[in-house]
Formats: sequence, C-alpha cells, structure tokens
Amino acid sequence: MVYVPPVYPTTIPTEPDLVILFDDIDYYFGSYHNSFNKELRAVMTELGLLPKGSYDSVSARLDDIEARLTEMEG
Repeated sequence: MVYVPPVYPTTIPTEPDLVILFDDIDYYFGSYHNSFNKELRAVMTELGLLPKGSYDSVSARLDDIEARLTEMEG
C-alpha cells in the first residue's frame, strides 16, 4: 500500500475521506484506523503541546490575541 500523507492542515478531511461503512456494512480494516490516526496526528502536530495555554480553549486564546492586535493597531 502506498503511503498517502494527511490532508490536514491544508484541508479538513470529509466523511468520504475517512469512511468505514460500505453498503450499510461496518467493515473495520487497519487501513481505516491508520487513516484516522494519521489525520489526528497531523492535527496534534499542527497545534503543538497545550495549544490553549491558560485559556479555556484554543479558540478563546486566538480570539484574545486577535483582540489585542486589533487594539494595538487602532
């Protein structure tokens, strides 16, 4: 099997990219597990360790940074 790199962070995987259901039958193969694992690892690599810092979420941290930059520019 040829290695296919993760699509994240340039693209968010869609359901067809990670499907494990064919003709209403749930098949589980190692390749599907590997696809999920590869995308999850790409997300973790992109975000790094403790991306939320002291905030409640990554989103809250980014919103605060954006607000501070906007305030500095204005």
